[in-house]
Parts: sequence; C-alpha cells; structure tokens
Amino acid sequence: MLTRRRAAHITGERGSVVMAMLVLMIFSTLTGIAVDRVIALSHRMTHQRDRIAAVEAADGALAAGYARIDRNESAAFSQSGALGAGNYQVVASPTDPDNWVLKGTGTSRTATASFTASLTRDRLYPFVLYTSTSLLISGPATGIAGPVGSSGSMRWTGLTARFEQHLVGAAATCSGCTQPVVDAAERTYAPAPRPSDSEAQPCPIGGVFTGAVDGRVGAPFRCESDDVSFVDTVTVVNGPLVVWVGAGPSVTLAGALINQGGIASDFILHKVDGGGEVLDIEDATIVGVIDAPGTSIVVTTLDLSGGLIAASLDDGGIGTDLIQLRVDTSIGNAPGFSWWRILDRRQTP
Repeated sequence: MLTRRRAAHITGERGSVVMAMLVLMIFSTLTGIAVDRVIALSHRMTHQRDRIAAVEAADGALAAGYARIDRNESAAFSQSGALGAGNYQVVASPTDPDNWVLKGTGTSRTATASFTASLTRDRLYPFVLYTSTSLLISGPATGIAGPVGSSGSMRWTGLTARFEQHLVGAAATCSGCTQPVVDAAERTYAPAPRPSDSEAQPCPIGGVFTGAVDGRVGAPFRCESDDVSFVDTVTVVNGPLVVWVGAGPSVTLAGALINQGGIASDFILHKVDGGGEVLDIEDATIVGVIDAPGTSIVVTTLDLSGGLIAASLDDGGIGTDLIQLRVDTSIGNAPGFSWWRILDRRQTP
C-alpha cells in the first residue's frame, strides 16, 4: 500500500505533468497566433510592396505615353515594358491633334494599379494671325488658311474666304465675321526677353541679313543699336534662325524672300517695340514667325506661311490688298512652340 506521503508525491508529479502540458498547450496556441500574425503581416507587407511597385509601374506607363506624344506621335499606339519590380502597359489615342487620352496599367505579382489621364497641348502660336488691339482687312483678294484671332476688334470688309475667326477674351469684337469662335480665356503676348550674353550672338555688321545665314541651332542674334534689314534672299542654315531686335531699331523685310523652301519653325523674328518703331513687311515672302506683340503693322501685299503676332494690323482699307497667310504645323510641333500638360489623372479600380 502506498503511504500517504508516497501518494501525495505521485499526485504532485501528475499535477506537475498536467501543468506542464497545459503550459505547453497555451504556449503552442500563443505561438500559433503569433505565427499567424507574422504570416498575415508578411502578406500585408508583401502586398504593400507589390502595390507600391504597381503604382510606380503605372506612373511609368504615363511617362512612356507622354514621352511618345511629346515626340510628335500622331496615331493611336500601345506600349508595354518592365519598370523596377513591376510591368506596365499604356494605350494612347488622340481625340484631335492637341488632345489625347491615356489608359495605363501597372502590375506587380499581387497588385494592380490602373489610371486614365487626359493630355492637352498649349500652342504658343495657335493662330496664323493674332492682334491684341485691332485687325482690319478688306478685299476679296485676301487668302487665309488657318485660324485668326484678336483680343481687340476685328473688322473684315468684302471677305469671301471661310476660316476660323477667334474672339479672344471678353473685350474682343468682330464686324463681318463669317465663322466667329468665342475664346473665353485671355491671351497675352509679352515681348520676348532679351537674350543673355552667354546665349546671344552679335548682330551682323550694319544689321543686314542676306544670303545664307547660320542660325547656330537657335543661338539668337541680338540687335539693339543698328536698324535691321533682311535683303533679297535669306536662306537659313543650321536652323532655327532666331533674331531678337530690341526697342529702338526699325526692322525692314520689304521685298525679301526669307526661308523659302524651309519650315516655319526654322525662322523667328522677335521685335520688342519701344513705341512707334517701324516693322516693314510689305511685299515680303516669309516662311516663319513674326513675333511683334507691341508693334502696329500696315501692309497691303504679303505672303507668309507660319504666324504673325502684332499689336494691330491694317491693310490700308483700299480693298485690293494681296495678303496670303497660311498655317504651318511645324510651329505647333517644334520644341519651344508648344508643350503638353496633364488635365487630369484618375485612378481606376
């Protein structure tokens, strides 16, 4: 027979075993819970990393689409690729040459990020002719192919041609418009800034441009003292040819043939008006941009492909003017003449 002491000892041992087993069970349960939490946390962290990678890839899709459009892409396209830990795909389609819709997706293992974005292009010179104060053209001989705009008053007499006439801003008015378009947004052309010493090249001797002129890929000629004249035929070499004329000198292009056979973005004349200077473009043939936002121009005969910006333009009101203006798409597509911006970017489920 067991003694009471022996029985108590055995009972104590059994209690210790039960207690140990109970502790082990509790520990195992807690360990299981902890492991589950660690696994769940690991899954969340992995998904979060994948989510970040997917979003970065989606941003890459937007960047890839933007880059192609900025390089003058004209037709719908799709593109896919890898970026970091993710992959992207973008599908882009134009609603018109100045507006695009991009749909992009970024993926990374457990996560997907999608977006839709709208891009629009702001053109520096969207009009073949623009005036800030007044525009007067009369006579059926005028030929205009491209939009015309004014922030002041436009008056057309004897107009037979059909083209867009834009009333830019609340103060704009028109008499004789055949296809008026109201542009609510104001447009202001400030004089082009003076080129710095580091970027400018000196004006030719006597301010005369003639023959083949090296544009040095856009390094502007800075003319501030002598009057400037373009004589006979001016051919652009290593364009664009940029000429900046400060306040004071007059500019004469009368009778000159400038950049014939070239594209309009390869020639631009900036005229900073100080009040009353002359910009004579009578009987000139120009492929390029005349940027003279503070200058009033009177002309009866002109052939220009590109853009003309002035304070005012008057054809003399005699009804026999021979003004031919036509748009050139190069001044919308060339760097510095237009830029793209994102209107909106919406995340999609």
